[in-house]
Amino acid sequence: MSRKLRRYSTGIVFIAPAPGTGAQRVAAAVDRSQNYDAGRDTSAVAYAFDLSCAAPVLMLDINALLEGNVAESFVPYDHDVNQELFQVFCGRWGIDIYASSTIELMALFESFQCAP
Repeated sequence: MSRKLRRYSTGIVFIAPAPGTGAQRVAAAVDRSQNYDAGRDTSAVAYAFDLSCAAPVLMLDINALLEGNVAESFVPYDHDVNQELFQVFCGRWGIDIYASSTIELMALFESFQCAP
């Protein structure tokens, strides 16, 4: 099983996980977010949410059993709640991560600036 070393614009060096793992899904989401171009990529998300920099940051419980239109399930971002949701997600998918690493990862996500 081969793993690829990836470097992201944030400075993170990441070893791509084995196919089919929860970590692989996270890596795929990071790839998609780094390659997203609001001028080129249009989707239902752009129509369901205010994506302007002035809009509040929202979050969704990724562990909840939701289906259909989940727009009403988004709530204002909360650092502590997000960290707990992430730790539950990692546990559910067998992703071994130290609590200190989750704190650093949340700090990284929270450092991203909105680009109009």
